[in-house]
Amino acid sequence: MKKILNDFNRKGFVVLKNIFSKSEIKKFDDETLRLENVLKAKYKPPYINLTKEGKLNTAHNLNKIFPKSSLMTISKNKKINNIVKKILKDDLELRNIEIFAKPKISGMRAPFHQDNYFWCVKDSKAVNIWISINKADKKNGGIIYLEGSHELGILKHIRSKTKGTSLRIKDSIIKNLKFKRVTPILNPGDCIIHDCAVIHGSKKNLSNKSRKGIVISFKAKKSKYDNTRLNHYRKNLKKSLQNY
Repeated sequence: MKKILNDFNRKGFVVLKNIFSKSEIKKFDDETLRLENVLKAKYKPPYINLTKEGKLNTAHNLNKIFPKSSLMTISKNKKINNIVKKILKDDLELRNIEIFAKPKISGMRAPFHQDNYFWCVKDSKAVNIWISINKADKKNGGIIYLEGSHELGILKHIRSKTKGTSLRIKDSIIKNLKFKRVTPILNPGDCIIHDCAVIHGSKKNLSNKSRKGIVISFKAKKSKYDNTRLNHYRKNLKKSLQNY
């Protein structure tokens, strides 16, 4: 546990290996495929975003749309919950469950951003947990982290005009940051816990291998949202969706 906490605090993220079994991952994968058909039939952005070929790229707010889905069991995983409680030093409140399908050939990029610019948790005591369904690496659009960048605090974002990531940090700012760029190699069942302030993004998936992940976010139970910032973000999101 000590090494996990030290890595997380130093890097802004930590990789956990073999958290879920092959049978669990297959179950989650099957469930995402079932939900994909429902989502494509009934929902539009910001709940889902499709590639140009009409494949699911991202899906959001699944805990609210499908509260009885088997994906909800992931949020109750004892090992993950115990680690996140240690990180946040508090009990947990589930924020969101998402699918980042990033299909082969057509998976879309995610520009560099910080989650808490969207979430607006006042004290930034929140994390994302990215669970790998397929192998993920540089070749199929694995996540790129700027190691240690969570220590900067939240930077200004601008409209990204990219489906699934409505805001981004300016390229000129990213270019001048000297943090080491790291793309963890994940196998099915591995996961990453990352700080809501760490800068991260990903490239397009132009390979012939999909890079699906299920993402769960928690905030500390005692932490509050900055409702002024949150309402401002939601208004900007509506404007962004008009361009899709």
